[in-house]
Amino acid sequence: GLSIEDSTLQELLLRLPQLQVLDVGRCGELTPNAVVLALRGACARSLQALSLDGMAALEDCQVQNLCESCLNLNHLDLRFCERLADVSCFLNSAERWQSLQFDGCFRLDATRLLECDVVVFSSLEELSLDGEMLEVPLG
Repeated sequence: GLSIEDSTLQELLLRLPQLQVLDVGRCGELTPNAVVLALRGACARSLQALSLDGMAALEDCQVQNLCESCLNLNHLDLRFCERLADVSCFLNSAERWQSLQFDGCFRLDATRLLECDVVVFSSLEELSLDGEMLEVPLG
């Protein structure tokens, strides 16, 4: 991925207040906290699609913060964000999501997505769970 540092991303986003799509997947120099802070302060109102693919250090609380700050976000790529375990922030605003990608998030309890009423995800067009172990209770 591209080599971009936290301060560069923050400066760049401040100059792009109407940014709708951001892909910083595989940018190994970026830290999750810096990405969350930069997005909250810059283009939180306009951002609709975000890829954090491969940001292995990203944690549940940071994703929760993004979901709460970027209210128009409806496409989220979290592939290979290996520390993620909790999907509750997606359940709280399920109707807004059009695309969720969780491939390689091996700690994520994707079965929680099955516990809620499918109507809640009425806008979801893409759900990617490659590598996830899903168990549906029978009976």
